[in-house]
Amino acid sequence: MQENWIGRSLGAEITFPLIRKDIHSDGEKAAIKVYTTRPETLPAVQFIAVSPSHHIVKAAVQNIDTKLDAYLEKMQSLPKDSKEGYKLYSGYDVAHPLDPNVRIPVYVAPYILEEYGEGAVMGVPGHDRRDLEFWKQNYSKVGPDEEFSIRLAVNDDSITMHELKQQLSAPEGTLTELCGDLEGQSMDRGAAAIIAQLEKKGLGGRRTVLRLRDWLISRQRYWGAPIPIIYCDSCGTVPVPEEDLPVLLPEDITLTGKGKSPLIGHPWVNTPCP
Repeated sequence: MQENWIGRSLGAEITFPLIRKDIHSDGEKAAIKVYTTRPETLPAVQFIAVSPSHHIVKAAVQNIDTKLDAYLEKMQSLPKDSKEGYKLYSGYDVAHPLDPNVRIPVYVAPYILEEYGEGAVMGVPGHDRRDLEFWKQNYSKVGPDEEFSIRLAVNDDSITMHELKQQLSAPEGTLTELCGDLEGQSMDRGAAAIIAQLEKKGLGGRRTVLRLRDWLISRQRYWGAPIPIIYCDSCGTVPVPEEDLPVLLPEDITLTGKGKSPLIGHPWVNTPCP
């Protein structure tokens, strides 16, 4: 439990350039950055979803999108896990970082957390169930001729529609033909190769994200994580040295069922001050 107080995530930061530069104050640098732990699925991205406070949304509001204003007002009453999205004007479409000829639509979505990464995610319905549910509900907003489809970049257990898995010729755990020259590569090698391509283009690279999670320490129980603080009569409260973390509970205890802590009288509760 203690080691989960800080979330450590390894992945990649990817830049999706805005196709039209004249409708954003950043001009030629206008882009949407996303963080992903699965860069090997980049070839299968089908949309970008952003939080309502994202700079792209603010730019769209300034360009007087009345329907967007109405959606943002309505969104305040939607559940946070709602999949009712709003597709931004096609001028805010972004280019695929591996193929600038591929346009990717951009949506505002309630389930995107402002504090995660850059407040934007790449939508990969073929490999993420939440993205799949969102795409099912919103793909038709791309245009009247848009047909529902799913792209698969990797043959693995993350495939959301298993009937499509049966159509793949790629061996388990390898990249599909959608990945071009990387077809047949393992997921790890494929991810490394895609990150290398992004770095060469100046559109991404490796990134580690650390996020302090919320936690609550209330009544101390045997089965809860021990608070890593030592109470010393001379020094007061002293943190347990980092090299001694995590603090583990003793296993030689007796549960009496009488409502008292099994640690009462146990030598574990007494430790020398560091």
